[in-house]
Amino acid sequence: MSLLELEHAALSPHRFVKSIKATKNADPVRPYQNRGVPCHKRASPNFNEVYRAETIGLIPGGRFLLISDTRSGMCLWDLGYNANIPIKPFPIATLDLPNSSLDLKCMGPGEGGRDLLLAVTIELDNASMLRIYRIDPEIVIQGFHMEGQLEIDGTLTMVGSFLCSDGVYLVHEGCFVLWNWANNTGCKWDSHSISTFYPSAVSCIEISLFTAVISHFVQRFMLASNLSSRIAGGEHIRVWDVPDLVSVTNPNIADFHLVKNPPKYSLAPLLVDDTAEIILTGTPIWQRQSTSTLHLLRLVGFETAKENYNLIMYSLRDVAKLNDPFLPKLLPVSAGRSRFVHEEGNPAMLRGLVSSLRNCDNHLVFCTGNEPEVGEDDIHQIIAVALQIPSQFSDNAIHRHSMTLLNRRESTGDEDGGFQFGFCPMSGRLVYLSADGIEPEVRLADYLLPPEEPSRQEPS
Repeated sequence: MSLLELEHAALSPHRFVKSIKATKNADPVRPYQNRGVPCHKRASPNFNEVYRAETIGLIPGGRFLLISDTRSGMCLWDLGYNANIPIKPFPIATLDLPNSSLDLKCMGPGEGGRDLLLAVTIELDNASMLRIYRIDPEIVIQGFHMEGQLEIDGTLTMVGSFLCSDGVYLVHEGCFVLWNWANNTGCKWDSHSISTFYPSAVSCIEISLFTAVISHFVQRFMLASNLSSRIAGGEHIRVWDVPDLVSVTNPNIADFHLVKNPPKYSLAPLLVDDTAEIILTGTPIWQRQSTSTLHLLRLVGFETAKENYNLIMYSLRDVAKLNDPFLPKLLPVSAGRSRFVHEEGNPAMLRGLVSSLRNCDNHLVFCTGNEPEVGEDDIHQIIAVALQIPSQFSDNAIHRHSMTLLNRRESTGDEDGGFQFGFCPMSGRLVYLSADGIEPEVRLADYLLPPEEPSRQEPS
């Protein structure tokens, strides 16, 4: 990478936030370029066999993309580090498991942040398992290396974007489960006994590395992505401290030790009707250098909500040093709210995915899928939103800016799962599934101009 390209990469977050703040209406912006990712299988003759993307995951930085195909396995693509670099015609690494069904659930950084960890569920010979794989995108010759395997009985729910260098968080048959494959330790605790009603499922988003869990009880569960937890209906947001892990003699989730672990804190009830969609998203694992930088957003699809505020921000403050048994290790503190998620003029309904909340050029930036209200034109959108980073407690309105990245008349993704996209504000990139053809196509949109050499005037 040249000095010019390094300068371009360093200034890209500032340029992207600046472009969001400069947008004055809901009209979609035109990307610098919008390309298709070929998805060719290397061994296919005449390039007529491709991976059918069912799950996509854009790795922070925007250069590498994971594609999961339940029939063909999983592959890693090099998209190039800016819009001047062509996309590689073939995957740079593949994971093929014959006679099995594979599904990418979530990903996270390895120790030191150089390599990549993947949580994958596999159905093989009538057995279900969760496997952890590791890969270094810069040394792909080593391929995908399996780090650990956990046998599963019953229904498994992977929860948004918690996978770190030595632990994974999930939900299994009414219990919260933590598993540290490196040390072969884990535990689980009951999620039903601490609620005043008996939910049929629960959706949780883990906020700090083995420190605290924030959970939202719901009547119904719908898994939307590896970046956030999508739920419908709701009551309280509760906070648990994560208990100590114990040794696991058998890598089977049914044999994990069940511990007593009641919640430490509960926020006020969320006054929404049964049809309102509630979404929790927060600081991603990639940016959790310290607890003072963690934030949480609670969003509501406001066309059905009864309350006035449809975006509420919390700053998660570290109070563990107080060593008070009445307090959780992390305490959510109100940091502002807004009646609308986007600027006025956008379709009302949040649909499908919401990206994680990234610290980008002194702003918090996230991306949402949107669809119109009933009776309006069938235009679906993907919208980027930038919020000021809070500096103190606030119940006041949050000043926000939004920019429409994508505006399409057909569904982008499948009808059940909602929009499928990956978003990186640090590089101004959006990867999404387009339903223009018979099979979903992976598209890459670059919203920042590539680096270019300064013009030189000829001497007179």
